[in-house]
Amino acid sequence: MYEYKVLTLTLREMEKTLNQYAREGWRLAAQSLNISLGAVVGAVVTLERKMEE
Repeated sequence: MYEYKVLTLTLREMEKTLNQYAREGWRLAAQSLNISLGAVVGAVVTLERKMEE
């Protein structure tokens, strides 16, 4: 069984935040870019990790 977490991140905070979650065992499951007026301003990411049983 897996648990999921959805985050809305700006481009500035993405690398640091995703690396922090990766150290905690989370992996990137999906990513969707937030685009405003033709420019990428951030992303909505879904993280998943296996739950301990």
